[in-house]
Amino acid sequence: MGDIIDPEMIYMTDGSYTQVASETYPGKVYWGSGDHSAVTTSQSGVFISKWNEYPLMRHAKNYSPYGSSNLKYYKSSLTYSVSSTLLCGGNTATVTANYMPPDGSWVCSNNLTIISTSGNTVTVQASSYYDGLTWIGIKQYGEVLKKAEIWVGASNGSINGPDYVSGNASFCAEYHELSNPNYIYWMLFGGSGSVYGANYNCSTINFNEHGTYTVVLQVSNACGNIYTQKDVYSSYKGSPSSPFAYPNPVNDILTVDIEAYAQQFVSGDQRISPAFDIRLYDSYGIMVRQATSKGSNVEFHVSNLPNGIYFLHINDDINNKPEKQIIVVQH
Repeated sequence: MGDIIDPEMIYMTDGSYTQVASETYPGKVYWGSGDHSAVTTSQSGVFISKWNEYPLMRHAKNYSPYGSSNLKYYKSSLTYSVSSTLLCGGNTATVTANYMPPDGSWVCSNNLTIISTSGNTVTVQASSYYDGLTWIGIKQYGEVLKKAEIWVGASNGSINGPDYVSGNASFCAEYHELSNPNYIYWMLFGGSGSVYGANYNCSTINFNEHGTYTVVLQVSNACGNIYTQKDVYSSYKGSPSSPFAYPNPVNDILTVDIEAYAQQFVSGDQRISPAFDIRLYDSYGIMVRQATSKGSNVEFHVSNLPNGIYFLHINDDINNKPEKQIIVVQH
């Protein structure tokens, strides 16, 4: 009778796996001294295998009848072909693996739904209630061998740039590459200034006055738009001002801190009883909220306003022009 060969070794010699110098995850391990194999786990030095009639066990690499020497490591040659790595809510994609491992099955993250499977091909549907990174992959012996990533919904743009400036500064857009933006637009609000490279990933912005500015980034892809903002303080004689409305972005109640505003923009001998006219405008210049105050804070309920950029104006009976703050409504 010839030697008994571990049947798992077949998959390490037929192109399904490639031998490597050290342990990888996901991957496999073969004991050259004992015709035994295991799958690696996300914890280094811990494997999953079985021997004889015993069930699958999760164990340290030196806890087996075959010792821990003469180990050979392999990584999976599994690859995926994805019909689309960007899905809008409710849309579907087809993912095909170059092979289906023994005892393998398709699994996915919670924000995808498996619609159908056929051999080494699966069709998934994106959630309509989630924007972000998702994945689909093949699971074998309790471990996901490899994941194919898919972005669902609008992009996730964020702003990388300074909080304090004097003169000009550079700001860059950051987003996941799979979100595939097709339009970027930089905007500046709050005072005199200029934007250079408004449609590029990185923009140089000039701040020509002392005060609080708001840098706004619009990132758009095939699934929608997202607005991100960053308050930037432009110094003049080392005395920057501060925002007076919060939270920002807001999804429910916007608080306008009249006392904080008065301390910044109304001199002490005039601060006794000025009248304040507070107005919120949408991007079309239409006033959507208005209130007056003699010094108490004002609250605007914005839960029923559409997502987007709004402009808060505060007029008093002392200064000649209103103070402004950009407000982002995002539900």
